[in-house]
Amino acid sequence: MKYLLVSIAIICSSFSLAAQEQKARPAKTPADIAKMRSEHLKTKLNLNEEQTSKIYQVILDEEKEKESDRISRKARAEKNQETIKKVLTPEQLKEFNLLKEKRSDVRKQNRSKVRSHKRTPQDNRPIEK
Repeated sequence: MKYLLVSIAIICSSFSLAAQEQKARPAKTPADIAKMRSEHLKTKLNLNEEQTSKIYQVILDEEKEKESDRISRKARAEKNQETIKKVLTPEQLKEFNLLKEKRSDVRKQNRSKVRSHKRTPQDNRPIEK
């Protein structure tokens, strides 16, 4: 019994120490974010260097606008999507649209998970007339 209590105490203290050791990540600059996102699209869509540099510039401009928050989020995203679509070939455009759909589906699934966890059993009862 003593060993059980001692082992539980050690496990609890190790969790608290591990939580304290986590360091905050440094904030990423707009250039870092733009480079990361453009490299991701380069690998997923097989972009050439010219396309990658143009998309990098579009994303960099978007990230700078996010910081200043001059344009609404939705309008800025639509503008940038249209600019990116002009750079891509038809095959790359199809793949880009598939990536957007997959990302949208994942977001919907995550939202439904969050909403379902907030419900209580009483919320799932049918409404009586």
